[in-house]
Amino acid sequence: MTRGDLPYGAGSVIYISRNTQHPYCARRYRGKNKNGNPSYTTLGCYATEEEAVQVLLDHLEWSEEDLRRANMTFREVFEHYVGNHDDLAESTLKLRKGTAKKYCGQLMDMRFQDVRADDMREAIRLAQTTIVKREVKTLLSLLDREAELLDIPGKRYAQFLDPIRRKAGDTRPDREAFTEKEMQRFLKHRNEKDMYLVLFLCYTGFRQGAFRTIRKENVDLENMIVTGGIKTQAGIMRQVPIHPVIQPFVRRMMRQPGELLLTDGSGGPMKEIELNMRYQMAVAPYVDRHFVPHECRHSFRTKLDDAKVDETVKCALMGHEMPTAGQRYYTRISIEKKREAILQLWEEDPAILRGRGQYGNLEKEWWKNRDSSSTFRQLYDDYLRANPHKLTKELLSKFERSIGNLKAVMDIQYQELTDAMLDNEMQKIKSDFVKTKMAFLIHEFDRAAGMKHTLAFDTAAENQEGGKRHGDTF
Repeated sequence: MTRGDLPYGAGSVIYISRNTQHPYCARRYRGKNKNGNPSYTTLGCYATEEEAVQVLLDHLEWSEEDLRRANMTFREVFEHYVGNHDDLAESTLKLRKGTAKKYCGQLMDMRFQDVRADDMREAIRLAQTTIVKREVKTLLSLLDREAELLDIPGKRYAQFLDPIRRKAGDTRPDREAFTEKEMQRFLKHRNEKDMYLVLFLCYTGFRQGAFRTIRKENVDLENMIVTGGIKTQAGIMRQVPIHPVIQPFVRRMMRQPGELLLTDGSGGPMKEIELNMRYQMAVAPYVDRHFVPHECRHSFRTKLDDAKVDETVKCALMGHEMPTAGQRYYTRISIEKKREAILQLWEEDPAILRGRGQYGNLEKEWWKNRDSSSTFRQLYDDYLRANPHKLTKELLSKFERSIGNLKAVMDIQYQELTDAMLDNEMQKIKSDFVKTKMAFLIHEFDRAAGMKHTLAFDTAAENQEGGKRHGDTF
């Protein structure tokens, strides 16, 4: 059948241009617009006239609502998804919106049924890291599902996209749980500055985002219960008993100014980047590999597994959905059962570390290869070679830029460096982030050399937090 044979009311097929692979456009008459001109709904463009005619015949029985949905844009489908998923956590919703805006901008005004696999691949390629690429792919899969529920015609391409894998040469290990020895090191040095951050995350299982948003009104010191959680419906505002190990830390945080349990020292919320930095500086001397705050959550779950805690109790503490429908709708975990599980977590056992030295079995061999005449530059080079597990590419580049600012002291013997000399060079670094990283490196050298530099940058930060110093009791 040709376009001249179409029945009345079926629509029309027009030839657009020979300079396109799909020159035949199928459209249906909608009426006149406000200017009195005819208005059409485009059903699509096709390679041959026969294809366009067949589409019009297939759509002959469609209602106006069917036509409206067929012409929904990527933006409209995304807005429909957001509007019908008000059960999403605020952080998840913010992440979805940011991902759509930054990586799917070129798709927003396209009809959803016109989005092809190559368009989706291009959106994923815009992301720089594996984690973000996976988030983009997840969003595309969710919108494909939403389009299926809306009965939007077309093929669902997201399900056929290749899995997002790490780049070749990426040797970063998967997230690991802390070993028993590592946890014993943390307990032994629990009163060192910022170690309370590590222990709180390990003994509660909260994500760092949840830790930063816990309000003091949700901490019950009488019954030693903290209520918090983000991200999932099962995890929001869940109750977690406070282990005796971290109870002194929780009481101290409750006495700090501000409405949140964790603050920046002046009563305001602690930023994610600050928590990450302080976490790394607390953990670095005792863990001989790459580390991130989420390892605390892995450690929490692993310890519960080792203690043979019931699966429903573990899910309730972690904020995970129960495995079966019966458990989700009918099982209620009492706070007593949760407390029994929490008490299965780590207790201090000095015998595990006996004879292992100040930092367990970690030895600063890179320092032993140097004598008292070693310069700052020699120590820096040795440290980079000996500690690749502690330095990401991003952190290494920041160190390199910092070294340019410290060139006046690079060739001076480290043991002859004074606080004033280091402070003078640190003032040339504009970024507090880089200053903190550089101070971390100097503290690493101090620990190995048995020295103690007191930096003005550290002192200012400590004064803001109430005058606490490394080694003080929290």
